[in-house]
Amino acid sequence: MVLRDMLICRNSADNKRNNDIIAINFQVPFILYYQYDPERASACPVTLHGILHIVKSIIEMGPIWAYWAYPMERFCGWLQLCIKSHQHPFAAIHNYLVLHAILSQIKLIYGLKDVLSLKPPRNSTPKGAFACPDLVWCHFNSDTIVQWAKVRRLGGGDDMLASELASYAENRRDATFICYDMHVDKNARKRNAPKEYVKKTFYGQLENICVITLPAAADLQLELETTLILVAVKRCKIQDQNCRGTSYYEDMGVLEVVDIAVVQCLVARIQAVNDMHYFILNRSGALQESYFVPGE
Repeated sequence: MVLRDMLICRNSADNKRNNDIIAINFQVPFILYYQYDPERASACPVTLHGILHIVKSIIEMGPIWAYWAYPMERFCGWLQLCIKSHQHPFAAIHNYLVLHAILSQIKLIYGLKDVLSLKPPRNSTPKGAFACPDLVWCHFNSDTIVQWAKVRRLGGGDDMLASELASYAENRRDATFICYDMHVDKNARKRNAPKEYVKKTFYGQLENICVITLPAAADLQLELETTLILVAVKRCKIQDQNCRGTSYYEDMGVLEVVDIAVVQCLVARIQAVNDMHYFILNRSGALQESYFVPGE
């Protein structure tokens, strides 16, 4: 109704009768909320009061977008960050604006926009890709990488499939969700606390299985050629456990790369009937648990 009345006001701004009708229509929400009762004043925020002046503002000053305050509010918020002195705030704003203008001109004249940028550098790693440290990259050869579509745990274990390579059909089970163990710092959220690592179980979807060969190198502390089997896993955001200790989740989390040695087994999922939660069925026991030996 408000948008319709704005269009009518724009097309017939010189028609006093139409303007009066539109002004009455804009007062209808005010009457519905306020009802001429002072006790209902809390139901009338400043935005509701502003509706009463929209028609008059359009008639006198033109379209709203030509004079709304959003650009000015954003500029004022930007200026607040440059106030470093409580005693002389206006001098700090003045100095910052002058220096910012000089720096902007230098960027434009000499083409130094990226070099002199005050913003944090953008992440050059594309979404879904992984950054490789320079120490490893100098010994890295992309021709030595092999991707596997599936892997089987020794000793009669399950076949685990990589979701990015393996085909999926509705008439077969989803063999891409796994259970894996990682060491996490239990004091990570405590700034000055010492690091204390504990083993924690995670669940996620296995996406890629990569076999990487690294040459012998002193800076990598490798005396012989070493083969690594790494897996990319998209972690499940575990919300809680039910009364039987079964974990459940609704959304997927970050994508992380782990060693295949920490992968324990496949897990099954059952979707709840009344909501979007998935319950994880883990059959693993003491035989499938990983053990971390210090120094290895």
